[in-house]
Amino acid sequence: WIHFSEERHIVQHYKWSSWPDRSAPINPSPLIELITKLRPLHEKGPVAVHCSAGIGRTGTFCAVDYSIDRLNDEGIINAPEVVKEVRAQRLHSVQSVLQYLFLHLCLIEYLVSAKTLQRDHLVKKFQRDYEKYLKKFNERLAKEK
Repeated sequence: WIHFSEERHIVQHYKWSSWPDRSAPINPSPLIELITKLRPLHEKGPVAVHCSAGIGRTGTFCAVDYSIDRLNDEGIINAPEVVKEVRAQRLHSVQSVLQYLFLHLCLIEYLVSAKTLQRDHLVKKFQRDYEKYLKKFNERLAKEK
């Protein structure tokens, strides 16, 4: 509980500590599940999302959430336009090509879980290619440290 003057607010805090800074997760399912869990909370009040700098992981989370909203409302999205709109709110959001690819992976997973898209050979190939790129990206990050 947080008390401010006479007001009381309930704060629910979800921490995702396994999403590495400047990188992206290998599996999109936890993010889709988290967004699904947060939707009802957003109806009751604001939801705050943050990471260390507020651009990479936060921007990617917001881009995925916004994309899912647009998919549900309009049935179509334009990923570059989504990132542009998120960046208009927070400069440099979706910090890397890897996070941009993760946005696509999340949308594919969302569509597969909604039974709108089949997990065919093209979906599996995208996931394999993403995993290869993720591995190389993380190896490069480790060398920079």
